[in-house]
Amino acid sequence: MKSKIIILTILSLFIFSCKSDDESSDITKIPAEERLIQNINFFNDTDIALSYNPDKTVKTINFAGQAIFFFNYSENQISTIEVTGAIGNGMYTFTYDNNDRISAFAFNDEVTPVVWNEADQSYFYENENFDEVTITLKPNNDIEKIKYVEAGDNDPYSINYIYEESKKGTMTNSNEIATAIEMIFPHYGLELYTGTLAKKPIKIVAGSVMICTYNNTYDDQDFVSASTLSVSGTSAEPSPIIYTYMKL
Repeated sequence: MKSKIIILTILSLFIFSCKSDDESSDITKIPAEERLIQNINFFNDTDIALSYNPDKTVKTINFAGQAIFFFNYSENQISTIEVTGAIGNGMYTFTYDNNDRISAFAFNDEVTPVVWNEADQSYFYENENFDEVTITLKPNNDIEKIKYVEAGDNDPYSINYIYEESKKGTMTNSNEIATAIEMIFPHYGLELYTGTLAKKPIKIVAGSVMICTYNNTYDDQDFVSASTLSVSGTSAEPSPIIYTYMKL
């Protein structure tokens, strides 16, 4: 299927471009409550860079120059995401219910209703192609599972996220953005990267196609500082991930 080909293509481009030499991170001593993730370096040559507003909400995220997301807010909620780059161009608008859960998102005046299931702690919606997407969250709003069912396909694609609950992830001191990104771009192969954008450090991203395992290293403040990424189903050697933090 087209979407699964996209996943394999994106992952292959990054996995097989990796270098074998490892690098150690140089983490500046910043008070734990002020630390914000500035850069995540995958495979020694692929960077995810973030910038922030004065209130520590994410302002922009740059996926290796291939896609840039610009976030705007209203009452501490993401109101719009403007996207530019190879993944697509345009403005996505979000609306919320009385409990601050996403109730719809719109692109080019096409509104997609979103249903929040309180019992399952999950979002559900059907896109314009009649594909069904379910995003299940953990109590801290990190993503727990994404289920994608293409119209007319009896083989749903699921992705499960497993975290190190006792440690601190990259988004400990900022707002949760991975759900909004995956909601507007499900099944695009971004899970490898959005898994690292969480309140808790990611350990495993397990999909139907492959399993990504993150062997993490932590600093003296319990923040994830480096990882070694192994991907099942490929011939690639384990690859380094380096996390660089900043303060405003």
